[in-house]
Amino acid sequence: MRKLAILLFTILICTTASAQLVDISLSAPNPLIVPRGGSFQYEALVTSNLSSPYNVDFWTYITLPNGTWYGPLQRINNIPMTPTTIIGPVNLSLAIPQNAFLGDYIFHMQAGLFPTTVVGEDEFSFEVVEHGDILEQDFELGNTGTYVTMVWIEPGTFMMGSLDNDPDADDREFPRHQVTLTEGFWMGKYEVTQEQWVAVMGDRDFYFDGRPTHPAESINHDDISNDFLPAVNATEPGDPWRLPTEAEWEYACRAGHDGTRFWWGDDPGYGGLGDYAWYTGNNDPYGTKPVGQKIPNPWGLYDMHGNVWEWCSDWYDSDYYDISPSTDPQGPANGSFRLLRGGSWGSLPLYCRSAYRGYSIPSRRSVILGFRLVRVSPSP
Repeated sequence: MRKLAILLFTILICTTASAQLVDISLSAPNPLIVPRGGSFQYEALVTSNLSSPYNVDFWTYITLPNGTWYGPLQRINNIPMTPTTIIGPVNLSLAIPQNAFLGDYIFHMQAGLFPTTVVGEDEFSFEVVEHGDILEQDFELGNTGTYVTMVWIEPGTFMMGSLDNDPDADDREFPRHQVTLTEGFWMGKYEVTQEQWVAVMGDRDFYFDGRPTHPAESINHDDISNDFLPAVNATEPGDPWRLPTEAEWEYACRAGHDGTRFWWGDDPGYGGLGDYAWYTGNNDPYGTKPVGQKIPNPWGLYDMHGNVWEWCSDWYDSDYYDISPSTDPQGPANGSFRLLRGGSWGSLPLYCRSAYRGYSIPSRRSVILGFRLVRVSPSP
């Protein structure tokens, strides 16, 4: 029976109707880059061009980097369709195994009439990349009973700052320079949420109040360094919780891809940004969004671009890159402004670039400002 099913599937993917009797329209991020062990979402819209009612089968499969096909991945049989049937758009997802081949894939969806006639199809491409071994661990915030999921970031070396050919770069992003981080660290998989802030600090009047899975906003640097961090460090030796340095933030954001403006590529027209970030181009409805809704970077970090700006521990100096140490830079010894990275739901695309350096006075509170935690111990 299994051999018969495989034979029928082989016939189905090799038999194409001369016209699309069932129009399938797939929509997915472009470019679509997915780390091993990650997942992505896509949208399917199906429109009938049939001349009379039929029961239609739908299935998906992929073409592997070596050119062979694998599937069916998903299959639904005997969907009743009339000449006027419209299905969707439907949001679907696909998980990528930890041991998936690296390289370029093609995802296919087909519609067919039993036993062998393909009456509709569409496809899109995606790339599977290495993420290293993503190591996650949940840590309790003090004794609150509320946990933060952290991702272990290995030490390493990268090129920090903007490339000369970036038309949107400004002087504060130069010179591009090599930085080595000698110690690994845990970084929050997500931006700190309202629920996590309230668990530590009690109620707060967020602008977008009552949204526990949204990032905590209207948080200033003084709130974090003078109140939140002392509270979560009070129950543990060594003050393990802190904000990331600017260098740590950019290293983690780039996730091994320091030769382009974003980890998924240069994205010259910012046409792909909306698949990875909440920003001005997709902030309808107005405001913050639940964390973790966009595609993570290859190291498993979400919302490194957009949603809310993220405070770093460094003081800001526009010329700091001229004198920055090449090993474990901590930023200037003092200053008037603190660093912000990543852009927000209210940012233009250029402010969401990996190299962009935002800044503000430490006491500023705004609906576009939040933060992400770093933890220095224990190491895995």
